[in-house]
Amino acid sequence: MTNAPRVARPAGASGIRSPEWVIPRLRWVLVLIFVGAGLGKLAGVPPAVELFAMVGLGQWFRYAVGLYELAGAALLARPRTTVLGTVALSALMVGAGATEVLILERPPLSSGATLVALVLLAALVRASDRRATRFP
Repeated sequence: MTNAPRVARPAGASGIRSPEWVIPRLRWVLVLIFVGAGLGKLAGVPPAVELFAMVGLGQWFRYAVGLYELAGAALLARPRTTVLGTVALSALMVGAGATEVLILERPPLSSGATLVALVLLAALVRASDRRATRFP
């Protein structure tokens, strides 16, 4: 054993790291996901074209969803608009999940997982905002 002095922790501090480090990382992972998905739709990658052909609303809808995803990613990229971006993209993911179940007749795995990540991000941001505005 060493005789190193012990450092006193502030009241209420624990050995568990604050989740504050999770917020920017999760936010940027989601930004990258939606930028990639949006650009893929706008560029007309074959899987996106086939998917929207199976949905049956026409290729214009692929462009609309691609632009929506890019706009949502831009909202996620700014800390001040992160919650707005999560709400907008969550609505899109609910629609995507419903489309997968009702039209494509498959489980909504990717849209469901993305929706969970968006809701988690929104909850973490809101909790962080409440802690930041709490009076001592």
